[in-house]
Amino acid sequence: MAGASGLLIAGRYRLDRPVGQGGMGRVWSARDELLDRRVAVKEILFAADVGERQREKQLRRMIVEARAAARLNHPGITTVYDVVEHDGAPVIVMEFVAGSSLAAVLRERGRLPVPRVAEIGVQVLDALAEAHAAGVVHRDLKPDNILVTDRRAVITDFGIAAIADAAGPEGAAGLTTTGGMLGTPAYASPEQLNGEPATAASDMWSFGATLYAAVEGHLPFHGENLWTLRQAVSASAPAPFRHAGPLAPVLTALLAKNPADRTTLAAAAAELRAHTPAPPPAHPRKLRRPWKLLPTRRTHHPAYAPRLPPTRVMRADPVEELERAARERLHSQVQVHLGLLDVIAAAPPSDADLLTGLQNLKDTHTHRVGRILEDEEHKLLRLRDLEDEESRRAMEPYASHHGAWLATHRDALAALDETLPLSPALLTGESPREALLSAVAAFRTHMLAMQSD
Repeated sequence: MAGASGLLIAGRYRLDRPVGQGGMGRVWSARDELLDRRVAVKEILFAADVGERQREKQLRRMIVEARAAARLNHPGITTVYDVVEHDGAPVIVMEFVAGSSLAAVLRERGRLPVPRVAEIGVQVLDALAEAHAAGVVHRDLKPDNILVTDRRAVITDFGIAAIADAAGPEGAAGLTTTGGMLGTPAYASPEQLNGEPATAASDMWSFGATLYAAVEGHLPFHGENLWTLRQAVSASAPAPFRHAGPLAPVLTALLAKNPADRTTLAAAAAELRAHTPAPPPAHPRKLRRPWKLLPTRRTHHPAYAPRLPPTRVMRADPVEELERAARERLHSQVQVHLGLLDVIAAAPPSDADLLTGLQNLKDTHTHRVGRILEDEEHKLLRLRDLEDEESRRAMEPYASHHGAWLATHRDALAALDETLPLSPALLTGESPREALLSAVAAFRTHMLAMQSD
């Protein structure tokens, strides 16, 4: 489906743009025109030299992915909505997660702080517990297969998952031969690299290697080829910890060579939970500064001027009141972020500080605006589920119009990583200051667009 933006699949799913690609398939952002919601559509990719037998195997893997994910119901696992056929091949329609893969985050940031890694780890283990309880072993857990947003981590790509009751040519057991290996070698357990069947303990190893890469910024084991990698994984200790701090013991326990010696999922979750960030107060008194070097002399910036509460005029039309309240909440939050952007861009002491300020403001903006949109989406779902038919009809104009408004802003927020790539590479170009100021302008344009609806 290359170059197929705008293509309608199964008379219902309108392709928008590709949002991810792996060795097996490409994922598109699409619109379910029947239910008016954003979805992800996964198509299978075939190399030009792939034979018919290999094509059949890859098609079976996609069916295994759909079956594995469909039997699971957890917010940390992508939900499968549908499987349809296009050009003779299955296409999976899934929940769209407005976030980036952990691999993309690490490429941009290098590594993540201990509290954030612990937080992601707890969420992944919670989802993994659901999968293992249902008899599903992922077999290819790695940063590329974990999507992260500001509020959750989501496991995706069950394309080579092992299902406890799957057997025969249509099940996962038919996807590899004895002595073969499925999965990504860099994150595969010793037993997988030696051709042994993957188990839940194998997922725990891959999880440990993933967290190691997230907190240290590199893989725990290295090899120039599969043979030397297998030797390192089987016989060597992981590279020394430099940034893991309190996570070092649990990472060591996860990377035990013998599956029987690895820490349990429950024990790992308890250890990680002890190092997750404390939840924010229910009613914070002030927005946390997105830049630790805010100029203290600018104490009268208009962004921080006292704001009188808006005058609330009761309207006869509840639909107009609901729409007005939603826009007011979003516009008020974005106005604060615009003020902070002005402060950050005002004569920063160094390019590195400006980049840090922009990164932190982007995180804050994505989190705060994302929460507003999620709250409004939940409100919309409740209105559409009203039992009273008369009330539901009365709210239908709001549901339809507000749904389109939400979709526009969700898409804008999801596209922010593409329009505003704030990576350390900006500091190594020919004109880092010019690149950073362009980023400031792009960020401002994004926020002004949110206020112009």
